[in-house]
Amino acid sequence: MANGKVSEIAKSKDKEQFFKLQDLVQIRYEMLRESITSGKSISEICVKYNYSRERFYHFKKRFEEEGIVGLMNRRGGPKKPHKINKEIEEIIIVKRKNKGKNGKNIYTIAQELKKEGIIEISAKTVERVLKKYNLTNNGNGAKF
Repeated sequence: MANGKVSEIAKSKDKEQFFKLQDLVQIRYEMLRESITSGKSISEICVKYNYSRERFYHFKKRFEEEGIVGLMNRRGGPKKPHKINKEIEEIIIVKRKNKGKNGKNIYTIAQELKKEGIIEISAKTVERVLKKYNLTNNGNGAKF
């Protein structure tokens, strides 16, 4: 959101501001509230608050479903691992247990998975799987 528009909003209010300019939740709430109470079109309100109509309806839907929490920013990106499924986890576990007393290290397992055409993942991902099943040498990381 452009600071210029927000400053205009603040100046248009009386001497006391109803909301803080830095608080996006308050700004989004005020935008939704104004859409209900002012009689202005959604387009006018979106211009005033420097939001697209798409984003307006996005926050309106989230507010209706989740309340005020729906107006907060969220982290992007995947919410769960998308490359690793149970089958891949089982392959990693078998590879770890198949070689000698302490098993293969994370780098060897990652290289073998790639070489065998199963999946290309990092050694760190292998480490996360092993940690999940308590198959690391210590509590802090994987066996090297």
